[in-house]
Amino acid sequence: MTKEEMKDLLQQIFLNASSKEEVRIACKVYGIELVSRGQNVTATKDNLKCRLRTLGLHDLYAGIGKDKEQSKTPEKPYYNPKEDREQTPLTPDEREERRKKRKAEMDEIYRQKKERGDRGRERTRER
Repeated sequence: MTKEEMKDLLQQIFLNASSKEEVRIACKVYGIELVSRGQNVTATKDNLKCRLRTLGLHDLYAGIGKDKEQSKTPEKPYYNPKEDREQTPLTPDEREERRKKRKAEMDEIYRQKKERGDRGRERTRER
């Protein structure tokens, strides 16, 4: 078996399979073993060993089973952050009120840290 024959065979298997399990079974029928190490997937048959990326099939293999996952999620053409926000923008007084509230919360956190002696990064500067 040559690299081209293996590429054609794997391409047909990947195009006809709907899950990675089906790919594994079909490869087993043809005597091909798929081994994954990190992001590299290698196809081995007898003495021939080829990376799917070298054969140009890595993206096709990675896309197997993704169609079903995408159909489960509702389709949204793009993310619009304005949809998630309140419809009316904050007035300057409301914005100032929120800023003061956040500042008071942070001051309280710093006060608590100081009481318990948690100095964080300052401790490493002294060394």
